[in-house]
Amino acid sequence: MRGFRRFAWPLVAAAVVLAAVSVYYTVTHLSIRTSRNDLVASDQHLVQQSEKMDRAFGGRDGMVVVVENGHPQRAIKFANDLAAELQRYPDHFPELFYHIDPERLKRSALLYLDLPDLDKIKDGLLKQQDLLSGLAADPSLTNFYGLVNDQIARAMIGEVFTGFLGDQEKADLPDLSLLNTSLRGLSASLEGRQFQESLFSGFFPKELNDLEGAGYFFTDNDKFLLFLVTPKGDGYASRSQDLALLRKTVDQVKARYPGLEAGVTGPDALEADEMSSSMKDITLATWLSLLGQLGLLILFFRSLRRTLVEGTVLVLGLCWTFGLVTLVVGHLNLLSLIFAPLMLGLTVDYGIHWFCRLEEEEATAGHLSAEVLTRTFFRSAPELCMPGWPRWSPLCPWRS
Repeated sequence: MRGFRRFAWPLVAAAVVLAAVSVYYTVTHLSIRTSRNDLVASDQHLVQQSEKMDRAFGGRDGMVVVVENGHPQRAIKFANDLAAELQRYPDHFPELFYHIDPERLKRSALLYLDLPDLDKIKDGLLKQQDLLSGLAADPSLTNFYGLVNDQIARAMIGEVFTGFLGDQEKADLPDLSLLNTSLRGLSASLEGRQFQESLFSGFFPKELNDLEGAGYFFTDNDKFLLFLVTPKGDGYASRSQDLALLRKTVDQVKARYPGLEAGVTGPDALEADEMSSSMKDITLATWLSLLGQLGLLILFFRSLRRTLVEGTVLVLGLCWTFGLVTLVVGHLNLLSLIFAPLMLGLTVDYGIHWFCRLEEEEATAGHLSAEVLTRTFFRSAPELCMPGWPRWSPLCPWRS
């Protein structure tokens, strides 16, 4: 015990230095895993398959900018401006996925139509079978208008002679889409404009001909436009920085569009927000726990000095524990975050027992001396160590 007294201050200094090193090592190396998959055993088949798919294909929906589609062209312009701003930060957002060039898919556009749309195209072509056959035999403009004229004349004659018969099924009027398209082309040519529309565009849905604004990700009801952002960071700290930068950029671009509503969501954004809220709550709970314990100790010990010694030992032990967790485990998850206030509640008991033993020995001896401290140490150490191991054993499997 004399050796301990001789090197008391060096031991205290070493404890403080070790605590400082533990804090630095924790800040620079401890990671916080925000995924809920970390709360499930890693040997589960579903978890393994999910991780395998993420490694093979990645995920583009980590952060999603949702734009309210009050006006389609305005929402599209906002998305283009946002992409231009985010491309300035390739270290934070390596991939932006908000638009597909429709020209690359135009050649195979019929493969993406629903069956009702395909049936409608087939019926339209069958109704124009005579006109298309005649046009294939003589593709001149004169022959085209002659075929259209014959088609209209047959419909008019049928209506004149049978239209007054109420019990007769009325024939469908001829499809004039080919005629209208050709007349628009002639008008554009006479005005000196270049006409881009195909003569047969009337057979196909309007979306296949008018590709302006196509390729953007609108929801089924066209109420929202989706802008997918892939953050580069992997971990709570980096994801939080990426999320803050993304929201700042969205707000800057949104300022150019008064009245437009846009926000950020997605799995990574929600996890980062949940973790930020949890960290604030846990930090507040830790300080309240520490201050509450110190207040009760002041009332119990009736001594500010002994209470400060107890609080200092608690803080040093907490710093060491964080460093040990960082060294052995390396990360925390959503559940293990609470071990800081939990530790304060568990470890304060040992200090209370030690000081109670000290007061008992001090009352027996009538004064406080080195011998009293020595007896307190040797008599209380077995009592504190023996129940300590069973109490801490349930906290060991943090990794799982």
